[in-house]
Amino acid sequence: MRSIRCRSSALLVCVLLAGAARAQDAKQITPEEENKARQAYIDGQTAYNIRKFEEAAKNFEQAYRISKFENILYDLGQTYRLWFEETKDLDKLKRAIEMYKAFLRDAKLTARQRPNAEQRVKELGELLKSETKRKHDEMLAKASGANALFLVDKLIADNELADAATVLDRVLGSRANPRDVLVGAFERRGQVAGMLAQKGVKAEQQVALESFQRTLALDPGFQLPEDADKATVAAYTDARKMLKEKRPLAVTHVPPGDVPKNKPVKIPVTVESDPFDMVTELVVFYRRSGAGAFSQSRAAKSAGAVEIPASILTGMRGGTKIDYYLAAVDGNDNELTTLGTAKEPFVFAVALDPNELPIVSGPAQKETPTYKKWWPWTILAVAVVAVGAGVGAYFATRPSVDNPSNSFTVPSP
Repeated sequence: MRSIRCRSSALLVCVLLAGAARAQDAKQITPEEENKARQAYIDGQTAYNIRKFEEAAKNFEQAYRISKFENILYDLGQTYRLWFEETKDLDKLKRAIEMYKAFLRDAKLTARQRPNAEQRVKELGELLKSETKRKHDEMLAKASGANALFLVDKLIADNELADAATVLDRVLGSRANPRDVLVGAFERRGQVAGMLAQKGVKAEQQVALESFQRTLALDPGFQLPEDADKATVAAYTDARKMLKEKRPLAVTHVPPGDVPKNKPVKIPVTVESDPFDMVTELVVFYRRSGAGAFSQSRAAKSAGAVEIPASILTGMRGGTKIDYYLAAVDGNDNELTTLGTAKEPFVFAVALDPNELPIVSGPAQKETPTYKKWWPWTILAVAVVAVGAGVGAYFATRPSVDNPSNSFTVPSP
């Protein structure tokens, strides 16, 4: 196990030297500060020896802040170097190089550790360069989907256009990208190609044109940023002119309505416009409403309909609902356009048989309060009428107060 060797006498020397240096500025280190520096250094050495490098660095830095003794900078370089070897964190490697350089800057030419520090700076500088490139290449290789687009935006901001083009070409050559990622990749590829063309890479001008053509076919409302360069604007303008007489990609479908059980369901789908012949297949995604994952069926672009197999409807009661949405995809199964989504699907229902009761959906029905039902009020109304008739008959047969001998007769209607 490696260790930093600094005897108490050496520490005393470092404190005295720091005090002498500060005396030049009329500032002397106090006994209290001396004790703090000594204890921090001892604690740092202890932590270093048991490979607690974070704690060691913290204590060494505290000792250096108090004493300003340059040899501690070398100790910090050692600490961060071993910390990097343990964690492979490039920030630790960079910090180690900084500490060695600081030591070389401040230490005497005769300092015992100087040759070793110079060698470390050279070796670690080469290692940092190779590790940075390795991690960079690894990041580019792993980038996919929406994360790749975020990375591309950063690369563009850093003017790393060749790397941005590499990532975008990988995304556009990959499979099963959702529509938003595909459109975003085409948009960015056109802009990156335009910027590269502006810098003199002539082959990229055609890439910019073709990328913008596909962008506008999928997203006719796309607009360039106001600060776009001349080559990018030229490619975008040419692409828009070429699409002036053509419709953007357009796909329509006819909902099937209620469907008979135990039979396949054909959903009519028409590709009305595909200016660059990008669509290769039509896909319908379907499931019993709210049942979880979607299954899928496919058909060729020219089929005119996509069929959901009869097996999905076998055994279903009338009124059962089926969620579905559709997509037109290219040869890499990338979504060019969609009709409906998994979150907002279309719905059709299984038709009722003549003698089948429909499925009652929705929350359970609560018992209607007695006072809201029709029949108690009907009975009560009949009773009131009956009582009223009896009372009328009673008074009709009583003698009149004014004419006791005459009876009151209710006139006929």
